[in-house]
Amino acid sequence: CTAPHLAEAAATALLDLDRPPTALFTAQNLVTVGAMRVLRARGRQHRTALIGFDDFPLADMLEPGITVVRQDVPGIGRKAAELIFARIDGDTSPPVHAVVPAALVRRGSGEIAPSAD
Repeated sequence: CTAPHLAEAAATALLDLDRPPTALFTAQNLVTVGAMRVLRARGRQHRTALIGFDDFPLADMLEPGITVVRQDVPGIGRKAAELIFARIDGDTSPPVHAVVPAALVRRGSGEIAPSAD
């Protein structure tokens, strides 16, 4: 099974609960796609908030647009390369905790308020 299919099964199980969630947070872009498929198939894309971690092509073209936490992938790669090359050059300092900021990209799906249905 692929990530979108597993995400579809998980989202289906959640939405089938007696008290389904009013919001979903998906931790990977393919999982976000699977969750959105289920929301759309059930007509819940305007009633259940969805925020995905990691952006993906055409996320802004859906209705509603998918709100995501966008990673700075090139920035992560640059930082990792800097740290690795420093070690190769003899850096023996203690390990560091490097933080590369992410950005919340608001497009509409994550801003949906819970409804009373």
